[in-house]
Amino acid sequence: MNDLEAVRRVIALYAHLLDDGRFAEWGQLFAEDAEWISLPGLYKPGATKPGAWIVRGRDEIVRQVSETTRGLRTAESRGMHFGGHPVIDIQGDRANAWWDFIIAHITPGALEVTATGRYYARFERQGGRWRFVRRVSVQQGAELPPGLIPVPGA
Repeated sequence: MNDLEAVRRVIALYAHLLDDGRFAEWGQLFAEDAEWISLPGLYKPGATKPGAWIVRGRDEIVRQVSETTRGLRTAESRGMHFGGHPVIDIQGDRANAWWDFIIAHITPGALEVTATGRYYARFERQGGRWRFVRRVSVQQGAELPPGLIPVPGA
């Protein structure tokens, strides 16, 4: 598998493993010192905007995200990530990627969109495999933080 497809696979596995609650495997997608940032935006009309969620370190990322999403995976409901086509730039053993997302909460007879936005991610090849070193989700309506690399042009 070439590097482009290997990074694309990590991006796809991120959503599948997270939504399935397979956190031990999901955690292996991250470097040990990875940074996981979520910048909230507009959830629903009239909703307030909570502050940024910043987590550092693979073990802490897995702990916090697994605890927060536990209630979304029941026999009657689940959360599901839908990802757009990623733009991926590879430079040796490092890569940047950008892709849009929709997160839905699915219950019997209903599908509610709970978040939309864009992921900004940095990857490094470590021990022969690509891993997230920084993953930032910027939800629709949130301001881009300083220093975030924008999606490249043509």
